[in-house]
Amino acid sequence: MPCLIKLRDSLAITGNYRKEFLEQLANMPSDTRARIEKFVFEDLPGLSSITRSGKVEKIKGYDTYYKARFGAYRVCTALENDTLILRAVMDRKDIYKIFP
Repeated sequence: MPCLIKLRDSLAITGNYRKEFLEQLANMPSDTRARIEKFVFEDLPGLSSITRSGKVEKIKGYDTYYKARFGAYRVCTALENDTLILRAVMDRKDIYKIFP
């Protein structure tokens, strides 16, 4: 499901939500899901940089992989060729088994 994430004072980059990301998000507890949905669909597109939110940080050892923390859950993204790909949202004990 492509979307356009326009970064202020910068070029617009294309964003993608992977099917697995949306399925994982739909199966989360509702209170956590609401916080993550607000961040991903409302807050993130309005940022001038993906790290400006204070929630997103680079994953150590990788140049293009980022994570955002929401309690025990992590939203993991990848920046590839000016495309922000939201790849996974899972419990922190499971996410690093599959990501990056």
